[in-house]
Amino acid sequence: MDRRDNRRGSAPRQDDRGYRGRDNRGGQPPYNRRYSGGNDRQPPPEKTPLEKVKDLLVRIGDNLASPLERNLAGLAEALSKMLAQDLGQIIDILLECALNLPTKTPVYGTLIGLMYTKSPDFGKAISHRIYSIFAIALKRVNFYDIKFLTRLLSELVNANVVDAKSLFALFDRLLSDDASAPQGRRDFFAMVVMQSLPSAAHRLNQEDPEKLKQLMETLDNRTANRDPLITSAISVLEHTNPVSLVRWVYEALAEQAQVGWPPLSTIRSPWVHFKEQLDTSSPLTLFNFSPNPEDIGLELPDKDPSPEERVIVYPTFQNLFHVLDKESQLWSSRSISNVDRFVIQDYIIDLMHFFNEEEKDCIKHIVNLPIQMNIETVLDIVVETIFTQLFSLPQSEFRRVYYGLLFAELCKVSNEFAPGVLSKAINSLYEQIQTLDVECFIIFTEWFAHHLSNFDYKWLWSSWSNPADKIHSDFIYEVLYRCMRLSYHERIEKTVPPELANCIPTKPKVNFKYLGRPDIEGYKVAQQVFGKMNTKETATQIIAWIESDDGEQIQSLSPVVQADVLVTCILQAGAKSYSHLVAVTERYHELFVKYVSTEECQRQAILSILSFWQHSPQQALIAFSKFLALDILTPLAIVEWFFSDSNLPSYKKHWIWEILHATVQKAMSKLEMLESELASLESPEANPQLSGEDIIRYKHTEELLATARQNNKKLFIVLFQRFETVLKGAFEKSGNQKEGDYLDDYWVWMSLGQFKCFGRKYNVQLRSILGTLDLLFTNTDPRISDVYQQFRSLVVNF
Repeated sequence: MDRRDNRRGSAPRQDDRGYRGRDNRGGQPPYNRRYSGGNDRQPPPEKTPLEKVKDLLVRIGDNLASPLERNLAGLAEALSKMLAQDLGQIIDILLECALNLPTKTPVYGTLIGLMYTKSPDFGKAISHRIYSIFAIALKRVNFYDIKFLTRLLSELVNANVVDAKSLFALFDRLLSDDASAPQGRRDFFAMVVMQSLPSAAHRLNQEDPEKLKQLMETLDNRTANRDPLITSAISVLEHTNPVSLVRWVYEALAEQAQVGWPPLSTIRSPWVHFKEQLDTSSPLTLFNFSPNPEDIGLELPDKDPSPEERVIVYPTFQNLFHVLDKESQLWSSRSISNVDRFVIQDYIIDLMHFFNEEEKDCIKHIVNLPIQMNIETVLDIVVETIFTQLFSLPQSEFRRVYYGLLFAELCKVSNEFAPGVLSKAINSLYEQIQTLDVECFIIFTEWFAHHLSNFDYKWLWSSWSNPADKIHSDFIYEVLYRCMRLSYHERIEKTVPPELANCIPTKPKVNFKYLGRPDIEGYKVAQQVFGKMNTKETATQIIAWIESDDGEQIQSLSPVVQADVLVTCILQAGAKSYSHLVAVTERYHELFVKYVSTEECQRQAILSILSFWQHSPQQALIAFSKFLALDILTPLAIVEWFFSDSNLPSYKKHWIWEILHATVQKAMSKLEMLESELASLESPEANPQLSGEDIIRYKHTEELLATARQNNKKLFIVLFQRFETVLKGAFEKSGNQKEGDYLDDYWVWMSLGQFKCFGRKYNVQLRSILGTLDLLFTNTDPRISDVYQQFRSLVVNF
């Protein structure tokens, strides 16, 4: 199971517990607003007792000014009276809240403890329920449920519901993999344990300090011997010494161990107020404690024997990313440990996951974190955490626009402080732009343009009026280009000071080369073809005209010129808007099939698009996307053109690389669509009673999927073969200015960076061709080999 199943606004899942996914907020759906005559509306229906309980559980602890201890005591008393009749439902609601509202896990742990003191049977029932859910989560490799359940068990140890031996047994089981397990798997289970220790370590140190010390030694060994290539592969800032988050978290915990594991101010401890009452209960042994971790009854997912056969994709934990280290005026006087910092980061990430693209609610909860600190004093952590998630490599968990909306909302909610902190971060990144990973450079330009669009494109452009070098100048150009895509040329032109006029992209316009240039081959034919398209003649009519005696002129042209005339005229006919382009390409699809099907004609179609939209890269990208969707162009044809000698000088243009990215992504989307379609169909093996029509449909989809997989495999092999050939050739020519006058440091930075980006982004897809790639990159330039080894480490370990 991919950890991104809940990503990008996916529908809530329904699992064996009857719980919904992260989109469930615990409240009721809005009631229908029915108007009769005036503005009167029907009142909401009366809630059932269990619905009222759910609302109370969701809201408890939200109001930091309200006395939490009194509310907990009252709620525990009320729920305990309902257990005789609604035990199962109350357990389900409690666990649903604990899994979906992780910043309030200490509250729910204490509540469960208080209810256990009143009803021992309740404690046993909820413990068995947690055990069964944990077993399901491990079987399905549900990463978030594993993390949140482990954190809940830590709080149940604090609340004296579960004994410390059970938690230690669980930790031992999660850390039982040997060195042969993939690094991603070992990192994940190590992080699950370390994310729980800030809550549990104080109590565990009181119960069994020697066992806790042994646990820390195990974590030390697990986190110290990581493959350094992984750290380099996902580094946001190159040419630095990146620090793995996994190792940094361990070192932060080790600092706490040295001072005796004191309680943390960033984690609520409501159980302390009720300690005397909670200690009257006898803690339960949730797992059979034994030195052999196999005896606790929970099984980790099977280890795949090789990358080629692996089906699980483990999360990639990012490197430490402190972009505001040099800008400490706002928070230099605060006293905060690294563990506190990690807890705050973890809370923010959990909230971002839970609110799943609902930026207003997410920021509302972030600025009200239960950490006993004013949010203004930790805004640097908030900003850096969102940037870390935005720059997550190989891929962010959510669509990038979500992080942009979070920043915009943060600036609105905390308008006195947040804009200043964010400005410092932006300027700090701008100063370090030369060390940014190429993909992060592009992400930064996309995000910044989107951010400016939310604030009327206002920025202190004068502070950037003298770019230090090509990369800084290019960054400003790319930001303005993306701003223009979100607005229009004149609007951006008015925003930028005269000193940066040379960074403003040219005004978008078409280049219909067959207009007013009778000297061009095919000019007269183009006038005729465009005239027929203007009068909306059908593709069949135009084909009949071409093949008739009247089409003698177009028949005399070479197939390549014919393709150029037809594609250029179709683009001109659809130039007004996207809907015009869609209508025209679909109307004349037969022309493409008949006249733009050969390898040479497809290459000419690509050149025709680039020529027609040379002053509007955005429209060129749209045209490529549509042509790929209609199978007018094949992904392989675009890849072959992209790595042709004539296109090499254009590698300095970011939008050229966008074409390649969009092409590969389109091929992947088609494959995913076929996989989804096949999964939705019932197989003849599963149901021998299927009708003949259903069997034919299943087998046809199966054949299409097999073909798509084979095509994608070939696409990736060709892609990386061409990368190796072009980069190796470029390095050989770099000393000869006549042969490689376009080859400079910027070209190398961009090309090598994109090579790394493709390998990193599609590391899962490269599993099936790893042996082929190993042979390809065995005897190549060391600079190419170094990058290959970096993203290869992701293929092997995640």
